[in-house]
Amino acid sequence: MSHFHLVPGAWHGPWAFDLVRAELEARGFSTSTSTLPSVGTTDPDQALYADVAAVRADLEGLVNAGREFVLVGHSYGGAVIGSAVEGLGAHQRKAAGKEGGIVSQIWMAAFALDVGGSLSAGLGGAVPDWWSISADKQFFSPRTPEQIFYNDVTDKELVAKCAAALGPEPLKITTETATYAPWKEGFNVAYIFCELDNAIPIAAQKGMASQFPADAFTATMNASHSPFLSRPKELADHLVAALEHSKSK
Repeated sequence: MSHFHLVPGAWHGPWAFDLVRAELEARGFSTSTSTLPSVGTTDPDQALYADVAAVRADLEGLVNAGREFVLVGHSYGGAVIGSAVEGLGAHQRKAAGKEGGIVSQIWMAAFALDVGGSLSAGLGGAVPDWWSISADKQFFSPRTPEQIFYNDVTDKELVAKCAAALGPEPLKITTETATYAPWKEGFNVAYIFCELDNAIPIAAQKGMASQFPADAFTATMNASHSPFLSRPKELADHLVAALEHSKSK
């Protein structure tokens, strides 16, 4: 039985993946998620590197149990997974005579950062108008999550529930830099594009995915930044297809 581990984006918690996890589990897959310590913190320094350390600890737990699995990162979670996996690839583990490891990494409307890259640099240093920055310039939150994250989610009660659950983030998550680029280190990588995304425009998604090898799996969804809420069944289809693609390589 294959396993999927999902990492949420900024401001979100594991709850964001409830619907797509149910879809995957109904198909016989097991799932797990990470909680990002930066979400809702009052410590301005608990940022990208803290999230990377927390996610790596979760991944090491799976790897040390001999599990092979797919790692999925959404939005800012893509920046986290990119720097959390050094030495944890199934191909790297096998070369060292060990079991377990990551068989595929999937960026879902997510930041795929090269070494030294940051969210801020990826945005050209511009501050999106939907960011609400605290008076002390240490934290930020989305000003209009309903329009930015959930614009194609028809269940308005769900939209309101999700928007209310969001926690602030240290602004430092946008300036701390990536330390690893898995696609340069033999990992199977994939990208799921979301065409109606108001948080990371489709052109930016395609630009980041252009770093990946030519044979990387890609899929395109007519979806917002949150396909796990608006199209969980279709998203599960693509996640499973990415897994199958990795097996064929």
